[in-house]
Amino acid sequence: MARGAGCGESDSLVALLREVAPLVTKYLEQRLRVMKEYEYPRFSLSVKVFGLLLGVVVAASFMLTLVGKMSGESFSFLMGVVIGYVMSHLKSLVLVERGEK
Repeated sequence: MARGAGCGESDSLVALLREVAPLVTKYLEQRLRVMKEYEYPRFSLSVKVFGLLLGVVVAASFMLTLVGKMSGESFSFLMGVVIGYVMSHLKSLVLVERGEK
């Protein structure tokens, strides 16, 4: 299409966008309300349960290392894996927290 042609099409597009904009705004406001009421508490609970489970695994492996049933190298490897996992998912946790504000 040549430049400058179709001016009527751009006017109709602008009119359509003006009609759709309030609907999009309403949808986004409703979606944000749903996220605050339902999704964030569920996410928060799952993070707490995961943290508890991770703490139990670390504590158990620490105790096994302490009594000599698990080697120090294995414990170091496990701690490296846990720290790497937490660091890789820390970004997504920070983004979720930032999105809620």
